[in-house]
Amino acid sequence: MALEDHSPIQVNNGGGLWIGGDIQAAVSRLEWIAGREDASAVAVLPDGKVTLNVPALFRLSGADRIRAGANLVVAEYIRSNEGLYLLAQLTRATHRYCFYVGHRLPTAGGEVPLPGSINLDNNFDRRINLLRKDGFKVPQESPPEDFDAMIGINPTALWFNIKARQLVPDGMVVFHELAEALAKVDYGLEYLPVGLRPGAHDIAIQREFKLSSQRPEGLVTTAGGNRVFGDEKRLLEFEVEFHESRGGR
Repeated sequence: MALEDHSPIQVNNGGGLWIGGDIQAAVSRLEWIAGREDASAVAVLPDGKVTLNVPALFRLSGADRIRAGANLVVAEYIRSNEGLYLLAQLTRATHRYCFYVGHRLPTAGGEVPLPGSINLDNNFDRRINLLRKDGFKVPQESPPEDFDAMIGINPTALWFNIKARQLVPDGMVVFHELAEALAKVDYGLEYLPVGLRPGAHDIAIQREFKLSSQRPEGLVTTAGGNRVFGDEKRLLEFEVEFHESRGGR
């Protein structure tokens, strides 16, 4: 596992997606989101900004073999893969997103422990702000000033879906959090539905279902109840306790 790099992330003007912390682990999860066949379409610049490898996309889509309408072929190819489509949306987003892998997460109020996943932005959210004076978040509930959203994941954490009784791939957890952040920040939605406006969480779940349906092996999603374990040892302890509580030997 690569060592975490806590040096300041270089952020240029404009929106998009950056990675920080354990760079190798972050790239691995983004490649998982893109899918095995399309992993080569994910590229990271020296400053940590994520972009799409255009020559690779032309090759993967077959657009490099035609003269007319090549850009449309690439666009359709991206839309056919929900994971690749989400990454394309984030790399071209209006706002600035950071996906950070580590055991502690930078915030506007300094680093905080990262036990599982954390999704921060500066938007009003009635789940939180009604409990705060004047409706403002405290600094540790907001991303660092260079970003509009900070999505963090602990590299050793495991997500166990209670209904499916299976582990959720950590790449799916990252996909959900990135989709939710995009819906909240670029599209201005709250976490939960408000009137006729959908909630960012529900949109992210629906996108998970679509991604899962596109993968030949199918994928466990985060829909329903999940338990988060800090590492594999805690998961094994839970499985032993669960088995014993059911009368197992």
